[in-house]
Amino acid sequence: MTSELLEKDQNLSEVLFKPTRKTKETSFVANSVPEDPAITENYWYRDIHLPYLGWLGFDLIEVNAALSRIAASRNRRTRPHALDTVYEYGPGNWIYEFSMLGTRHAELAENAVKLEDRTEAYRSFRLAELYFLLASYPYMVNDDLAQQSLLQHYRFYRRAAQYADGDYEEIKFRVKDTEATAFIHTPDKNSVHPAVMVFSNYQNLCTEYLRYYQELLRPNGIAMVAVDLPGVGLSGKVKFSPHLGKVHEAALNYILDHVLYLDHHKIGLLAQRMGCIAAIQLMLSAGSRIGAVCMVSPVVDEFLMSKVLAKAPPMQRDLIANRVNGDSSLWDNIIPLLQAYSVKKQGILSGFSTSVKMLVLGSKQDFYNSKADAKLVAGISSESEVRDLTGDSSIQIFEKVVLDSAEFFKKHLL
Repeated sequence: MTSELLEKDQNLSEVLFKPTRKTKETSFVANSVPEDPAITENYWYRDIHLPYLGWLGFDLIEVNAALSRIAASRNRRTRPHALDTVYEYGPGNWIYEFSMLGTRHAELAENAVKLEDRTEAYRSFRLAELYFLLASYPYMVNDDLAQQSLLQHYRFYRRAAQYADGDYEEIKFRVKDTEATAFIHTPDKNSVHPAVMVFSNYQNLCTEYLRYYQELLRPNGIAMVAVDLPGVGLSGKVKFSPHLGKVHEAALNYILDHVLYLDHHKIGLLAQRMGCIAAIQLMLSAGSRIGAVCMVSPVVDEFLMSKVLAKAPPMQRDLIANRVNGDSSLWDNIIPLLQAYSVKKQGILSGFSTSVKMLVLGSKQDFYNSKADAKLVAGISSESEVRDLTGDSSIQIFEKVVLDSAEFFKKHLL
C-alpha cells in the first residue's frame, strides 16, 4: 500500500466517524447509568496496565503521550470525570488517538516493504496492529467505532505475520450455521509440530499471544493455534453461550481434517479465567488428542455463583454484562445469566476424569483467584499440579505465568 492510500484510509476514517455519529460511547455500551454525581475526581474508565502493554510490544513513550492528549482534551465527555470517554471521534477520543498511531506505523511499515527491509516491516506492522488493538479495547460487542479499529488490527496483524519468523496460516471453519477464524503460527510446514491452542477470555483477544509464541513456543518447535471465545474477536459472529468450547472444538476438527503439519495427538491447551470453561469442554470432546493443559486463574464456578464480581472494576463488570447481552447497572439480573456458565451447574464434570498433564496457575494477588475453582479444575486430572504464584507486582506474576506455562508445554508436548 502506498502512503497515498494510507492517507485515503485516514481521511476515510475521518468521514466514517464524523461527530454526527449515533453510536454509543464505549462506557455506555453495556452500562446505561450516567456517572454518579458524587464522583468529583478524574479517573480512567478503561483498565490500563502499562507494564503489560510494554510486554506486548507497545512503545510506552507513544502510549503515554496519547494518554496525555486524552486526559488534556477539553471536548465533551459522556462521563465527565472519566478521562477516556470523549464522545466525538477526534483529538482526545480514545479510539481516534490510538487509531492515528496505528495508521502512522502502518505507513512506516509500507515504506520498509518498499526498501525490502523485512525486519523493520515486521516491527512497524506489529506496532500498527497493536495500536489498532488498543484503539478497540475493551473489545465490546456493539461498540461500533471500536469494531472499525478491530478490523484494521486484523488487517495489520496479517501483514505482520507475513514478515515474522516461521510460517503462518489463517483458517476459516463452520460453527453450526456461522463461520469463525483462527490463526495458526508454526515454525515451518515441512515437519509435524505439537501445538498449543490458546483460549482468549472476555478481557483479551487471541492475537495478544503472538509474542508468547515467537519467543517461547517457536524456538522450541511448538506451534500455536490462536482462537477466540464465541462472541469475541475472530469468533464474533458465533453466539456467546454456555457452550463456550464450541469454536475451539470446531477449529480442532478442522485441523484434524485439513492441517497436516500439526501433531494431532500433541495438542496443548492454554486458557485463563472464563476461557477455562471452554478448555474443560474441549477436553471432554477431544479425548486423547490433548497432551497437556495449563489453566490460569480459572473462573468456572465460584465467581459465577456469587456477587463477588459486583466488586470488580466498572469496565470489567461491563465486559461481563456485554458478553451475556445484559446491562451491568442491573447486576442482580446478570448473576442468574452467569450461573448457566458454571461447569458444576452444567454437570459436565460428573464422572469425568483424565490422566492428562495439567498445571493450574493462580495468585492471591489476582482479584479473580479462586481456590475453590482451582481445586475443582485440578480435580479433573490425576496428573495435576496447582501452583500459587507470588511477586512484587502484577507484571512479575504475569511473567511467571508466561515462563511457567511455556516450560510446562515444552516438558509435556515435546
